[in-house]
Amino acid sequence: MDPITEMSMVMFAVLVIVLILVVVFINQRYRYQKLREDLEGYLKGLKDQERAIKKLENDLREYVMGGKGLRDWSMIKQQINELNELSDLPSFTETENEYVLRTHLSRIKKDDVKVSGIKKGIKVSIDSKEDPPLQTLYSTPKDIDPHGLKVTYRGNILEIRAPKSIVVEE
Repeated sequence: MDPITEMSMVMFAVLVIVLILVVVFINQRYRYQKLREDLEGYLKGLKDQERAIKKLENDLREYVMGGKGLRDWSMIKQQINELNELSDLPSFTETENEYVLRTHLSRIKKDDVKVSGIKKGIKVSIDSKEDPPLQTLYSTPKDIDPHGLKVTYRGNILEIRAPKSIVVEE
């Protein structure tokens, strides 16, 4: 092989390696940027909750000191209930006939959430254009009726009611 061909092959190999490194660098940069955006979103949610708690503290302080009338108590109770509802999530409860899963999904659109039932669990898939797909399986202690799921999604709170499977004994 002549030296020019050999040198051309070496230069081509170096060029391919450089291109691969550039692609890896760009991909990693994109992943870190998405991670940063996600963390900023979660931090914003925490700051919003912190502001809500401080507002509630101020309203309670003003109410106790006599600055607010009795009519404002219902507003204060509503704020407390909203904060308590978020602090109790996620929750998994069982009644005589069904399992109830409740969880808070921040920044998720209703259309991006898909819920399906399997024999011994509930599968929740989130597929949005902004975030990588996510799938979670919640196991149930006993079999469920996968076709009888009742799903509601209000105010970023996902509630799934899964009826227990009826076992027919012979």
